[in-house]
Amino acid sequence: TNNNNNNNNNNNNNNNNNNNNNNNNNNNNNNNNNNNNNNNNTSNIPNDGWYAQNATGDVPELRAEFCVVAINADGHSNYNIYLYGGRGPDNVFYDDVYVLSVPSFIWTKVYGPGMSPRYGHTCHVVGRQMITVGGGSPWFASDPQSYCDWEEKGIAVLDMSSIIWGSVYSVNAIDYTVPEAVSAKVGGTNGSEPLTQPPDGFNDPYLAQLFNAGRNNGTTNSNVMSIASHGLAKGAIAEIVVGSIASTGLSFSLALLLWKRKSKRSKRL
Repeated sequence: TNNNNNNNNNNNNNNNNNNNNNNNNNNNNNNNNNNNNNNNNTSNIPNDGWYAQNATGDVPELRAEFCVVAINADGHSNYNIYLYGGRGPDNVFYDDVYVLSVPSFIWTKVYGPGMSPRYGHTCHVVGRQMITVGGGSPWFASDPQSYCDWEEKGIAVLDMSSIIWGSVYSVNAIDYTVPEAVSAKVGGTNGSEPLTQPPDGFNDPYLAQLFNAGRNNGTTNSNVMSIASHGLAKGAIAEIVVGSIASTGLSFSLALLLWKRKSKRSKRL
């Protein structure tokens, strides 16, 4: 009887070992599946990611604590990004302005070097004017008591079209136009079309697709739909849709409010 029990125990142990082996095999299969899923996720086109693109032209020196603003260049898909000031390694300070044109990714130096370097400031776009606020200079840092800042109360105004600095904001300034130095490099003057891609092409074909997507004028655009199908984040789509609905609702609410006020006035009369 003992021998039989031992045999049964051995059989049970063998069965347990077999079950364990099966479990191990299942675990291995699960691990393989997980590895395959990770590989698929890695190989997919990224939904939200960074793209590297080579820029050409007057590329600025390495720096930090600068400010950057952007403005639409032609009413469509071309933008000019203005970079002003900053400080570089070994306490090198800058008083210059560079413009990065997109999607051509060409840098153009439009101002500098000036006599009043500035770093740690902020800049803001109002119409065609860039307003800079605050910041410091190397002379202020070394001798704040005797330093006289030309920017009254730390405010300066740059006309981004004529590239002229001043201290007064012009409320009657005309619409923005691309500076001549920029147009000379990227085109867009005398009726010509500005460059729509870098001189040597885009580094990433998907980045090219993003810039080449046409605007939706009420009809379905295959390029835009293609980009969405490649993995535009659902959150981004939701924000766009919700934003559109919210703006429509706001417009309707304002119209209704104005109509009610008008009705009340007519009744009083």
